[in-house]
Amino acid sequence: MKRFLLLAFCACLGTTGLYAQVVKRVGRTTLPMNNRAGDDSDFYDKGSDDVFSFCWFSYDYPSTSGDGQPTTLSAIACMPDGNGEGTVINNVIAGCHITITSNKECPTEYNTSGSSFSDLYFTMLLASSSIFYQQDDNAYNNLVILPDYEGYGITKERAHPYLCGETTGRQVADAVRYGIELYQSDAMLQDIRRPLKENWHTICTGYSQGGAVAMATQRYIEEQGLSGQLHLVGSFCGDGPYSPTATVLYYLEQDREGNELVMPVVLPLILKGMCEYDEALEGCQVSDFLVDRFLETYEKSGRSVVILEGGLTATNFSAQPVDSQLLDVERITRNRVATVYN
Repeated sequence: MKRFLLLAFCACLGTTGLYAQVVKRVGRTTLPMNNRAGDDSDFYDKGSDDVFSFCWFSYDYPSTSGDGQPTTLSAIACMPDGNGEGTVINNVIAGCHITITSNKECPTEYNTSGSSFSDLYFTMLLASSSIFYQQDDNAYNNLVILPDYEGYGITKERAHPYLCGETTGRQVADAVRYGIELYQSDAMLQDIRRPLKENWHTICTGYSQGGAVAMATQRYIEEQGLSGQLHLVGSFCGDGPYSPTATVLYYLEQDREGNELVMPVVLPLILKGMCEYDEALEGCQVSDFLVDRFLETYEKSGRSVVILEGGLTATNFSAQPVDSQLLDVERITRNRVATVYN
């Protein structure tokens, strides 16, 4: 009996360790004026004339996978670099990213391969202590939490449950809960920790797929009775596929009319997620629903499709310094978020 209890205790310890939240890396990032993003976690100069600067940490956290099993996922969190002793965290932002088609685009890969003109970067700006606005501006000095969706980050070998709102919403909510807990208590973050102000709030934000995920995250938080714990005030969503059914019907209608499809990779991504995680399609393969021409193209491309969403990409600005156009985008972002907060 004693041996059985010992084995059971060891098994519990192993399980707890496997699914526990843990900080993986800690660093600082700066964007100098007239230069592209300097993503060197070993470099930081408080005396430099930086446009934006913030601290960050990546972490793993326990959640539930698309098939309902316990799993560990990854995320990154950003916060002010602490310009002055009075810096506090104004709010918590759950940042939900757009549709991506490669692991190098996911949040935790930002500091090794991210673009300074990505939606991740613009969300990270909300964590910074901007030189353009006051320290108490609610649009800045926030704790920004950016989860890797399942199928990216440390789970990159799995299929991503694309547009499975209930699954991804739960996972993002878990990332927020454990991210806040780590930020407030983990010893590795002592030097970059700042107190949350008394009346802080959580807001879910996202564009495109991120818009749908943000709304799904809010719904999960409300249904699970977590609104009070997380001080949830709502979501800020843009152009999201809030209904997978409506999204599929829209693409089919576009195809019938002979119009050029926007992001044709969307339909295969939806099929892949449903075939992997939806009980109604158990045993089905993506190839069961696609024509031979598409499958041949897919194989010839090395089983990968790269689609950039929107007109603002790194290619447009690869040879340009930080200029008025970028600052205009930053100001628009600041004003929109401030409107929601206030």
